[in-house]
Amino acid sequence: MSTLYEIAGDALALDALLDEHLSANDGEITPEFEATANAWILENEAEFVAKAEGYLAVMRENESQASLLEARAKAFKAMAADEDKLAKSRASKVDALKGRLKWYFKLRGIEELKAGPYKLKLQGNGGVQPLEIDPNIVPELLPFEFLTYTVNSAAVRAHLEAGGELNWARLGERGQSIRIK
Repeated sequence: MSTLYEIAGDALALDALLDEHLSANDGEITPEFEATANAWILENEAEFVAKAEGYLAVMRENESQASLLEARAKAFKAMAADEDKLAKSRASKVDALKGRLKWYFKLRGIEELKAGPYKLKLQGNGGVQPLEIDPNIVPELLPFEFLTYTVNSAAVRAHLEAGGELNWARLGERGQSIRIK
């Protein structure tokens, strides 16, 4: 069986032959050419239908597998959400217990404590020192190196969709897809 590209190539070749035939015969199709072309079209169409049927069978099988995998993924996602919820609950519990210990250490002025096999120590956090920025600051009054600018894509889209023009932006073309009914 021919590939889809070969079938398309045959159809294009037939179009080219038809153009040549029409040019050579003053725009008329001879009965011989018509018989040959019809036979070729029928053969080409039968191969295309068979090829399309094969494509559809593969697509349906893959859709079926995708649906099954999506259902499994959805179930796993639900399980993961439950596990995530449980993990966050446990982490919150640990944070609360650490907070109580920290409060007690500060209240009593304790820096270190040996408790069974554990050793607790109140210490400063590492990493980057926290940055506190006045929430009432006016950004326009700050030096340029402390500012970041971004394009408001939603506003640009709304402007273009309303018929506005911009020399530096445009709405792109939508893609195409095959729909199976």
